[in-house]
Amino acid sequence: AQLAIDGYEQILKDDPSGVEPIELKRTYSNLGIACRQMGRFEEAIAAFDQARSALYLQQRADAQDPDFESQFRQWIAARPQGRAVLVADIREVADSNTALDYAKIYHNLTEVYLGMNDLGLAEGSLQKADRFLAKLLADPASVGQAEKYQQAYGNWLWATWSQAKGRYAEAVSYCDAAMA
Repeated sequence: AQLAIDGYEQILKDDPSGVEPIELKRTYSNLGIACRQMGRFEEAIAAFDQARSALYLQQRADAQDPDFESQFRQWIAARPQGRAVLVADIREVADSNTALDYAKIYHNLTEVYLGMNDLGLAEGSLQKADRFLAKLLADPASVGQAEKYQQAYGNWLWATWSQAKGRYAEAVSYCDAAMA
């Protein structure tokens, strides 16, 4: 995992001004996963926060928001000061293109919080992921394998959270839902 972290950090040191925000989102998400695997939880949280910012910026680009270029340049300029710099007015308003990405980020953050044994933050993160998944699952005709997998993963995380809270019957229920 350390080699992966080194590789992702090297990619992020290069000038990203010509890179689409969605590619930066993927890189930050992968960095967050690698940091989580190494037990570097604060760095993982910062990387996932940056992934959220990049996803928000991609939404602005897709919507042809006139403020996108300015926001993107400000975000790029702020990155060397530390990975925890967020887009100031990030609005997590998911559309059908980004709801799954937001759910994935929050599920990854949940794993970090569970690793830190912070059940309060884990619960909040799971609730946010559920909110984004609900938007996707509202139309069963458009639900594919990726959405079903993410829903099952969310149920597994809820089972883990429930077990940590001592709610064993609830944990079994979530496990059953994850395997359905």
